[in-house]
Amino acid sequence: MLSNALNFLGNTFGEGQELLLFLSELTKSPYALSFLSDVGNETYSRYNQYLLLKDKQKALQEEAKRGFKELRLKAESSKWTTMENKEKPCIAREV
Repeated sequence: MLSNALNFLGNTFGEGQELLLFLSELTKSPYALSFLSDVGNETYSRYNQYLLLKDKQKALQEEAKRGFKELRLKAESSKWTTMENKEKPCIAREV
């Protein structure tokens, strides 16, 4: 029955917020967790693992964006520093 509910949510709403909320509520319930640990449910495990991986992927993407932004800022900073440190051409004037 739990598999049917999870499959319905997945097929109807996709693997978005509705499924996440449903799984979150199941996970918060000590009775549901006790049931799942005793009996197990392959569909629950599959969706739960998928959402955990999706969260990890999102976190890694955000970390990569921050890293690229830092690299870009460092590159721009060193570019300006290099330009400031270059000797400016001297034009000799007659005195």
